[in-house]
Amino acid sequence: MLKEIERIGDNGDDTAPENNNKLFSAESLEKGVKTTTNIYDVCEKAHALVILTPWDEFKNLDFQMIYASMAKPAFIFDGHNILDHDLLRGIGYDVHAIGKGAD
Repeated sequence: MLKEIERIGDNGDDTAPENNNKLFSAESLEKGVKTTTNIYDVCEKAHALVILTPWDEFKNLDFQMIYASMAKPAFIFDGHNILDHDLLRGIGYDVHAIGKGAD
């Protein structure tokens, strides 16, 4: 997972990858890994939310609240195609389903 975070962070993006129910940003790797269990805090001012797990807890997030706190444009990368992409696009997200063709 750390290699994925380093790769994502190479572009200077603030991201919120998830690992073992802890959340952290790529930026935090420069100072050591800082973790939190609050996805809403991690997403604030981020441009992207990357979901790399099929866990059900990520299906029921308050995506409207997350979108309101994110920098725009706001992206969601759904690594397991567990989210309602039409709903997310309706909120305003630029949704990318990993492993699935463009809608």
